[in-house]
Amino acid sequence: MRPDVTCPCIIMRHGGLDGVALQKEEYFGLLQKLDIDMHVVSGRQERAYTEEESRGRAFTIVERLDFHHPASKLLFANQFREGPETEGVARIDKGEWLKLFAEHRRAIYEAIDEVLRSIPRNTPVLVYNLVSLRHAHPAAAVALRDLMRKYPKRGFLSHSADPDAERPEKIERIHDWALEVISANEPGEPYNGGPYREPNLSHIVLNPTQRANFVLKYDVPSEQVFEIPDFLEFPGKEPEIRDAPTPGFLEALGTKAVVPDGDGHRYETVALDEDVVFFLSPVRPVYRKRLIEAMLVAHAYARSRDERVVFVVTHPNIDDPTYFEESVRFAADLGLTYLHLDEPTIERLDEVYANLAPLRTIGMVASKAGGWE
Repeated sequence: MRPDVTCPCIIMRHGGLDGVALQKEEYFGLLQKLDIDMHVVSGRQERAYTEEESRGRAFTIVERLDFHHPASKLLFANQFREGPETEGVARIDKGEWLKLFAEHRRAIYEAIDEVLRSIPRNTPVLVYNLVSLRHAHPAAAVALRDLMRKYPKRGFLSHSADPDAERPEKIERIHDWALEVISANEPGEPYNGGPYREPNLSHIVLNPTQRANFVLKYDVPSEQVFEIPDFLEFPGKEPEIRDAPTPGFLEALGTKAVVPDGDGHRYETVALDEDVVFFLSPVRPVYRKRLIEAMLVAHAYARSRDERVVFVVTHPNIDDPTYFEESVRFAADLGLTYLHLDEPTIERLDEVYANLAPLRTIGMVASKAGGWE
């Protein structure tokens, strides 16, 4: 008989194609193999799950966990003294910020606590990025630490793919009074952007460098830091390399050319054939993925080899529209054809990759955090 065991999972959003959301799916698959269900608590669900996909997991939406909730946006933008994060968001002063922070923190705390109290057994709580990348959602980070302290005998496991400590270019622009509330140290002590140090909190990191920083630089006990690579394994068959793309693929792909249009962009149709060299960036169009630097490589390749090169970005334009528009203008200035596919699901992405594989395709990722691949 299958045991009645459920792990809560706290995540800002799920159902999308960002790395953190995909990692959550991997861990769900792992838990299912152990006959453990998952109760997902998130601010936003970016796609509908089929009945089959929903088997073994429950969902609770806490809108205040969403980065795009009005209070979340106000707190995020107004912690910065200056920079692009402040653009297009109403300004509030320190007093208003701290008042809103306290209200948002309390509401998030109560909503998550209600879910935790509804789950039988004292199962560990999985947390994705919210207590490591704390400046992204200050109220949620502190609310979760409050819950760790309320339930000292319940384990919390933080997936720490993107800690604040790895975002110095952002942290240095945040007001000291905002840093104090998200610091790993207690109020009145110097700011610490490292991981929270709680006796019931363990951390998953992605590589040996992160683990060494957590243990040696931030004094987290080694038995509370687990190094697990970025991706586990998606279930699937051996890859089938096609002899050619499916009929009509290149014609459909050619309709995705993106060009500047005033302050925005529009899509045009370009002719493509099997002689084109495709530089494929299978990422979201956000600043951290350094598309502009990758475009320079594609442009240099085209000029040095006298080849027609097309630059391809696969994922939706949701998280960083300002940078996306910048990348569109940059490609146009280079004279580089830029295809933005805006694919919303893994299944559709798989089909794109399968069709590009038999063509002259170069995969390239220029992540600011993960480096060049």
